[in-house]
Amino acid sequence: MRIRFGETNLDLFQSVEALLPSSEQFLKSQSVKPLAMLLELEHATLDAELAVGAAFFSKNLPKDYSLESATKSIVTYKDAFPSLYALYAGLLVHPPLVCQPRRVRTVFRHLPELSIHVAGP
Repeated sequence: MRIRFGETNLDLFQSVEALLPSSEQFLKSQSVKPLAMLLELEHATLDAELAVGAAFFSKNLPKDYSLESATKSIVTYKDAFPSLYALYAGLLVHPPLVCQPRRVRTVFRHLPELSIHVAGP
C-alpha cells in the first residue's frame, strides 16, 4: 500500500498530468522529470525539446485535448521531438505505476517503431 501511494508514484502521476495540454505544468521540465528518469531519457536533450515543444504545442493543441489526443498529435512530430515522443509513447507501452526501467528498455528495444492504435468506444 505504501508503495502504490508513495512519493515516487505520486510524482509519476504528476508527470503524467504535465503531459496534458490543460495542465498548468504542461511540458515543464521539472514536472515531467520523474517519468523521464523512469524511462531513462537523456536530460539535456529532453530539456531542449520541452522548451521548444511546450511553446509549439501550447499554441497548436486545444486545452481540452485528452492524453490520447495529445499523444496522437505528438506522434505527428516524433521526428522533430523524439524525446518528447518517448515520454508519451512510454505511457502507452507500459503504465508508470507498474513499470520498471529495465522493462521499459526491453519493450522499446523490441518495438523499433511505436505505433498508436486507439480503440473506439
